[in-house]
Amino acid sequence: MHIRIADVMSKGNQSIRTLEECTCHYLAAEDYFSLKQTIASIDTFLLLFNPYTKYDLCRYWQKLEGQGYDPVVEYNKGLELFDMHFSPKPEDLFTIILQISRFLKEFSDFETKNTPKFRHPFIRGKIVEKKKGSQNGDEPSWFPNKDIFTNIVDPSTVKQIKNSKGF
Repeated sequence: MHIRIADVMSKGNQSIRTLEECTCHYLAAEDYFSLKQTIASIDTFLLLFNPYTKYDLCRYWQKLEGQGYDPVVEYNKGLELFDMHFSPKPEDLFTIILQISRFLKEFSDFETKNTPKFRHPFIRGKIVEKKKGSQNGDEPSWFPNKDIFTNIVDPSTVKQIKNSKGF
């Protein structure tokens, strides 16, 4: 019943009110795919990310995280589709990315058991190691990978640089 109501409402004009109703019905029907499709759309996101409905948006993403959906991945896909279809000006695209970033920052305050642990991004030539002597061992420290420099530059050139007077 909830799915039929949401489907009928989604075919009409998109307004904040109809989006609120559709998302509530998808959630009540546990139709997580349709809920994700609705709120991951950039035009829908821009309508729902306001002071009155942003907490509903957080609540939906909390539920969707429990179903295996990641808001970062979904908004990334949505942003690529939006850019491909509408080709917004760089200033407008910047504003949209800024709004998504604001949402994700606020959403991070609503951690749940499904929220993944932070993973450092992979940076070529860098590794994450624990600081020696740290009390809790959780403080990461960046150390360069010693092999990366010699893989990029010829070892004989490295010797010449080290032996030069300016080094």
